[in-house]
Amino acid sequence: MVQVFLSSLLQLLQLFAIGIAGGLAIYFLETLTLRSFMKSVGWRGVLWTAWIGTPIHEISHAVVCPVFRHEVLEVKFFDPASDDGTLGYVRHSYDPEKAYQILGNFFIGVAPLIVGAHVLYLVALLLHPEARGIQGIVTENADALSQADAVTERMALLAGTSFELIWKLISPSGFTSLKYWLFLYLSVCIATHMAPSPQDMRNGLPGLLLFSAVLLLANLLASLVGTSLAGLVGWCGARLALFSALLVYSTAVAGLGFVLSFSLLTILHRVRSGSWLSPF
Repeated sequence: MVQVFLSSLLQLLQLFAIGIAGGLAIYFLETLTLRSFMKSVGWRGVLWTAWIGTPIHEISHAVVCPVFRHEVLEVKFFDPASDDGTLGYVRHSYDPEKAYQILGNFFIGVAPLIVGAHVLYLVALLLHPEARGIQGIVTENADALSQADAVTERMALLAGTSFELIWKLISPSGFTSLKYWLFLYLSVCIATHMAPSPQDMRNGLPGLLLFSAVLLLANLLASLVGTSLAGLVGWCGARLALFSALLVYSTAVAGLGFVLSFSLLTILHRVRSGSWLSPF
């Protein structure tokens, strides 16, 4: 039983470790960026990015709801409220007695991360002067991830790719191009609002727990009949390789967005108040 439990845990990590790590990293960078805006220019500064990033975030939730038979009750794609910090929301209901709908809570919760990563990549392909180079790095990383078995090996690949992407994103050849600066602005808008919110995480937890329980039960049944789910889980992990590579790209963009935003806002804050800006 202990071996089955450990195998299930390793399989969960194989499937979700990169997504969870990437999501937390983007959430951390997003928090620092938005906090910098709030401290330097106030609530209106947050809206400079939210008017693009928030609708993409909320549309992601709304699109996935029907897939898991959730009823969408109310949608506000962009409805900023300074009193509680809300920028938009999707209210939906589901039958708590249906496992499929409970599982859907997890995928609805992480939908902004999945959709946001793909939209960021599309923006780069359309506007970045080094689009082919970025595409090559992402594709090579996805191929390498699909062949990597160990979680530690995958994490090492992702770390190396992140730095490579950051250098590629900072393209001196694009500094004189309007498309490059449009790319930077749109990327910051999307990256600072793509991470699941704390409420999204709380709502998605029951679905993740249910998936974990089903995986544990499936491994237990497989062990009783003398087989293993390792091959199936590995195949699923390989299919997720492209998303993992896009998530690394998104983390690099979020990091670059924070550095650029914080640098400009620090100068502004210094001029206006005479003190240095802290994102913490």
